Order: sequence, then structure tokens, then C-alpha cells
Amino acid sequence: LVPLSQSFDIRSDNRGRPLELRNQPIWVDIFIPRDQAAGVYKGTITVLSDDGELGNINIDLNVVDLTLPAERHFPALMRIGPNDVARAHDLDRESPEFNALYYKYLEQALESRIDPRYLLSYGLEGEIINGEYKLQWTDDSMEKFFLDKGLSFFQIDAEPPGIPHESGEEPFSEDYKKYVKQYIGQIIAYASENGWYDKLAFLCPVDEPRTADEYEAIRRWATLVKEVDPEVNFMVTEQPLPENPEWGSFVGFANYWIIHGNYLAYDEHVKAVNERLEAGEKVIWYISCDQEYPQPNYFIDREAADSRMVSWITWRYKLGGILYWTTTFWREVKDPWMDPVTWKWSECNDPLTGEGSLIYPGNMAKTYTGQDNVYGPVSSIRLELLREGQEELELMNMLK
Repeated sequence: LVPLSQSFDIRSDNRGRPLELRNQPIWVDIFIPRDQAAGVYKGTITVLSDDGELGNINIDLNVVDLTLPAERHFPALMRIGPNDVARAHDLDRESPEFNALYYKYLEQALESRIDPRYLLSYGLEGEIINGEYKLQWTDDSMEKFFLDKGLSFFQIDAEPPGIPHESGEEPFSEDYKKYVKQYIGQIIAYASENGWYDKLAFLCPVDEPRTADEYEAIRRWATLVKEVDPEVNFMVTEQPLPENPEWGSFVGFANYWIIHGNYLAYDEHVKAVNERLEAGEKVIWYISCDQEYPQPNYFIDREAADSRMVSWITWRYKLGGILYWTTTFWREVKDPWMDPVTWKWSECNDPLTGEGSLIYPGNMAKTYTGQDNVYGPVSSIRLELLREGQEELELMNMLK
């Protein structure tokens, strides 16, 4: 969805090749100021060519006396990959030019009701000094940016940066356990001091566990975090009903669940989710590459309604939000504008058109559309409809 900045040449395409006929769709969003008075507003779109006026589209916009809340209640956790952005724009990840551009990506995400994942961790550095783990906040500009722009959730890795990682599949060393607890304590203290403790959650480093050892590793991580603060949010990417009953449960260890959408098709899993919600815990869900019809997905060649119904499913099952692994998975393609199969090496629902890629680098707009390049990202129909759904989710919450 490239911003319209130049007239279209209907006699030739953008590479100068002649065309006898061309259809050009236009996508229009109308943004209404929060303080706009209710009423019917009239306007006209006029379409012109070198030969004169081609026609008009009259618009009657009925603005109702209702405003979405400034605070968002259903986080949409998605990654904006800095390495992908730097590569697509041919910038050094450590340069001031990249830093300024990257904030444009973050701003677009927040305006689209997306909460960028992990990113606060990029301002953190840690090291061992005299046998103690010391955390340094090297740059708080991103934190201030997020707070000003209305980030609804701070998801931070539970593993301390700056020291070798221990997975937990073998018992943690005593030193590592001490360092993890010191790191967790310092994050909690900082979040409390700066007013976002209620938005904080630690994400378990063990993702989508598939073995008994990985299940036990998650319980080890949870124990360390909860020994520091029993009330803090600890997130696991797993459903409350165990994959294998012999592996044991995370009930009593996790209090924030990220479940795969496929499990919502099974009554026993929905029942287990409802039990965790009734216990005061939080549950969100995520879409993966293996979700097929009738489950929605973010693939380019799926129905447009898929992106919008994500929020309807969130409401139907009383869930607290959504998660998606990334929006900028461009590393396996030379050019995400020309190659829609963004995940080349997956055996999951292959070919994956648009998997992990909901936006496009704006520096390629002129090459393919004749419109001006965009400083930052270019949106997609999928992202715009996801935002519409997120707004409807807030409306349903107001109605309740």
C-alpha cells in the first residue's frame, strides 16, 4: 500500500512498456481526529486525466459520538527485526542513520496497534562485576518512545544478556541461577520505578517445548523468576493442557500462556484455557505457519478477512491478545517486493507467501510503483485489516 505521491501514467507501465488498458486499485483510509464532533461530513474525490475530469466519488461520512480509548487492552506482540531492516535498507545496524529509520518502523507498528516484541532488551547490557550481575540501561530513549506512543506491553527475555546462556535442560549452575535472579530483580525494580511494572512480562527462553526435558527446563526458569517475584508475569509458548501428560504441567509455574491457535479447535483445550482465566491468569494466542483453513492466517493468498477475524477469535475465546513471530522476515529473499515466498526452507505449509512479512521496506517503492520512496516501512492490506480488527476488539470491550 504505497502512499500516492505521483500521477499514474495509464499509457505505459512504470518501466515504460506500453499498455492498452490498465486497472489501478486505490486503497483509502480515513482517519478521524479524536476530538472530531459527531455528525455527517461530506466530501468528493475527483479523478482527473490529461483529457480532463473522468468522474467523481461522493462520500458521506457518518462520525458517531464514540472514541476508542487511548489505552489499549489487547496487546498484539510482533517482532520488528532490526537486522532485516538494516539489510533491506543497506545500513549499518550500529549507525545513527539506521537508528533514525528504525524508529519509523516502530512508529508505524504502534500506529497499527502492534506492540513490538523484545525491543527494550536492546537497551540493556549486563556483565559480572566482582561475582555479581550488574545490569546497565545504556539507552532509555526507546523506553521513553514506547511510553509516549502507548506501548501496551513490555515483553522481555528472562535470560540475562551479556553472559553465556544455560538452557535449563540440565540443572542450572548455582552461579547462573544467582545471576538470573539478580537480573530479574533489577528489571522489576526499574519497571516499578518507571511506571510499567503492570505491563511487564518475562518470556521463557525455551520456545514451543516438545520434549520432557524442555518441559522441565521451563519449570526451572519459572522457579527462578517466581522466587524473585511470585506475582510478575512469566510467559510460556505452550497451552495449559500438556502436550504429553507424562511431562507434567506448567500450572503453578506460568501465569501468562501463549497458545497455538490450532488448540482452540478442541473442547478440552478450551476448557483448560477457561480454567486458567478463571484463576486470574492471562492467555493470548498466536498464529503459526501450520494453521490451515478454517483457521485464519496471514498468508498473502488467503482471504482478506483472515487478518480481521484474528481479533474476533480473540474476543470469542475471551483471550487477552495475540502474538506473531515477526513482521519483517526478509532474510531469505533478495527482494520482498518481487518474491512473496518469504520463508524458503520451511516444510510447514509450503510455499509460504508472506510468512512473517506483514510490511515492506519503503526504499523500493519507486522501483516497482513509480511512486516516491518511503522513509520507513510500507504497509500491507493484511496489516491494515489486522488494525481494523484490533479496533473492533476495543469496541467490543467498550460495549461489554
